[in-house]
Amino acid sequence: GMITSTSDPRARRATEPKPESPTLNTPIPTVDLAGLPVSRLGFDETMDIVTRWLADPAGHRRIATANLDFLRLARGNRELVETIRGADLCTAAGWPLVFLSRLAGAPVRERVAWLDTPTEGTALSDPAGMAALCADIRATRPELILVGLGCPKQEIFLRDHLAACGARVGIGVGGSFDFMSGRRRRAPELWIRLRVEWLWRMSLEPRRLATRYAACIAALPGLMIGALRQRRARGRS
Repeated sequence: GMITSTSDPRARRATEPKPESPTLNTPIPTVDLAGLPVSRLGFDETMDIVTRWLADPAGHRRIATANLDFLRLARGNRELVETIRGADLCTAAGWPLVFLSRLAGAPVRERVAWLDTPTEGTALSDPAGMAALCADIRATRPELILVGLGCPKQEIFLRDHLAACGARVGIGVGGSFDFMSGRRRRAPELWIRLRVEWLWRMSLEPRRLATRYAACIAALPGLMIGALRQRRARGRS
């Protein structure tokens, strides 16, 4: 499937009230986390929206998939904040965002992670190569393109080139291709249920991820304080 959600979401959804999905022209409910408007919708409602977007030939829609590293980077990067704020949807791809949304008093229903089949790429720094890549993609008449360049490269690519690629929907999926292709092994289900999948990933790539995760952990207290301030402000309004 295009979207996957963990921790036995089907059983949880059976007992939770299901809000009505927004229409194409109604706002998506969000919570502000470090300046990013993170969707509060669950798996099913998100899937409904994306399915409708894929069937709608008018316009090109960008989807960002935010995790804690996005929030860390956004604190000092106005371009990244504006790029994600300009997207049509920003989903909570990491459990820390669900936790922060609850602190803010505007809870995200659940984590929504995006996984699918990898595609080929080319050098993004070469304008001629980029134009050729977009032309090649457009020639396939895609409805959906997935970009796994990491943050913020994938968000900037979709902002600048989605229309040239001709797709109706573009999603930044980070490192999902490595796991779906079998290049990296997904964490065992118990690790996922305990919300420590990040520890598993760090054990696979300690040199690359240890510094990043340490920076995310260092940023978390400030993000928690910001979320609690939002909660208090919401209670006074």
